[in-house]
Amino acid sequence: MEKEIKIAVSNGSLSGTLMMPDNSEKPAIVLTVAGSGPTDRDGNNRLSGATNNLKQLAARLAVHNVASLRFDKRGIGKSQSAAIPENQLSLQTF
Repeated sequence: MEKEIKIAVSNGSLSGTLMMPDNSEKPAIVLTVAGSGPTDRDGNNRLSGATNNLKQLAARLAVHNVASLRFDKRGIGKSQSAAIPENQLSLQTF
């Protein structure tokens, strides 16, 4: 089961997807962080194409009773409202 979520941050919100296994009350959970560049929560990148590799990983984890949370980074996908100008970026921001 997939559920769309939003997490409030200082200047907007981060959007993500929580995938839960069908038959588990208290599953282990994995936080998936997309790779570098403009990669979205599903593992797609406008520069290298749509592979849905992180979405596929989440589906396989769910089959093995592991929940997962994946999210769009600031300024990517549905987390556009949380974008920050590059000259204001800091380690604490991320």
